[in-house]
Amino acid sequence: MRSLRTHTVKTLNECSQCGKSFGLRTDRLRHMRIHTGEKPFQCCHCGKAFSRKMKFSLVSHQRTHTGEKPYQCSQCDKSFTKNRSLVSYQRTHTNEFKKLYLLLKQCHECGKSFAFKIDILRHMRIHTGEKPFHCSYCGLSFARKGTLVTHQITHTGEKSYQCNQCGKDFTTENILVRHQRTHTGEKLFQCSHCGISFTRKSILVTHQITHTGEKPYQCKHCDKAFTQQHVLRTHIGDRLYQYEKN
Repeated sequence: MRSLRTHTVKTLNECSQCGKSFGLRTDRLRHMRIHTGEKPFQCCHCGKAFSRKMKFSLVSHQRTHTGEKPYQCSQCDKSFTKNRSLVSYQRTHTNEFKKLYLLLKQCHECGKSFAFKIDILRHMRIHTGEKPFHCSYCGLSFARKGTLVTHQITHTGEKSYQCNQCGKDFTTENILVRHQRTHTGEKLFQCSHCGISFTRKSILVTHQITHTGEKPYQCKHCDKAFTQQHVLRTHIGDRLYQYEKN
């Protein structure tokens, strides 16, 4: 009788699509969304929908809008949006991290060291040229999955990240965060030469050239070099105009 009851419960909580069994009916129903594509939980800020409310889905996503970082390190003031990020960071305060540091993996090509094997395998693609992640739209290949995901947005046009200040939509979280600094006035990137701060690292790099005198953009048609790429483009355009004129 007990065996029959167990079999009945297992059958009731078994996925009809893949046969996977679950201890609770709610777990099976949640799992079924993988097959049905149902996403009942919607972000109140941008409308993006998720199959799960907790864990790494809706709640985690909404923090990109609110800026909330509920997981705070007990050793210092640093806070994080995700618990797993906090756990990973806290190792830097413990002997556990020091032990991991002693287990560094070193790249035999360039000597760079890594704490985890997965990191060195990913790094090695720089030397081997391996690009295992292929775009299903255009066939381009990438060394990292994250780069592929970002690239595919150029095909889909999906803009899942919305600014809660002005409503403007963006393709990636990084671009959204960078845009939001235009509202907050936050300037994280400071020049080590004069102390002026900037909202973007690229602007800082361009600015620092005014101190160093570096001219990284050289014309391939003559010996002239320039501090900024757009000045080089203008120079090449002028040379082309003079060539066509003559």
